[in-house]
Amino acid sequence: MTKKIDTEVGYLLQLGPNIAKEVYLVPEVKDVNMVKGHVQKGQEIFGVGGYCLSDIRKLKSMSREVREYMKEHSTVTAVAVLVNSGLSKMVSNLFINISRPPYVAKAFQKESAALKWLEEQGGILYSE
Repeated sequence: MTKKIDTEVGYLLQLGPNIAKEVYLVPEVKDVNMVKGHVQKGQEIFGVGGYCLSDIRKLKSMSREVREYMKEHSTVTAVAVLVNSGLSKMVSNLFINISRPPYVAKAFQKESAALKWLEEQGGILYSE
């Protein structure tokens, strides 16, 4: 059963028993309080140890404080980050390598490639 949850920064959508998609609809997130509810709702509904497709194509900036909060409070196993361009993909993957989050992460331009990678990591999508 697919679940959708609206949050202050966008929404969360269940794509499988252990895969959720988060979509940021705001252009910037500078306050930790904006994402606290987003993270908490995701954990309450989807549990811990899952896989996440994070669509940040509309997000232009996120403060360092917010990035640190999300890194410290994340309970996912893997995150596929969906970005707009090849340059964004390259910069995102470089940032991921430097920041060393406590989960595997990789940036993608195409949602289909991101979902395929999440499945390779152990994620399970609902069949159509």
